[in-house]
Amino acid sequence: DLPGYGSIDLSTGIKVNQWSFDAYLKNMFDNRGQIARYAECQATVCGGTTYIIPIQPRTLGIRATYDF
Repeated sequence: DLPGYGSIDLSTGIKVNQWSFDAYLKNMFDNRGQIARYAECQATVCGGTTYIIPIQPRTLGIRATYDF
């Protein structure tokens, strides 16, 4: 079983003539939610080491596009 988590993503943009400008923020509070968990071998062989695949960390970005 994996623990529950929440994530907030925001985005905004503006279009001026043929140009579009966007800003986005993914995982606003930088939660460390888990997508998956796995072990490379049995606990009796590897000692029970578990690897965790986390969600994407906080990401801030901008994007500019031109329509022609």
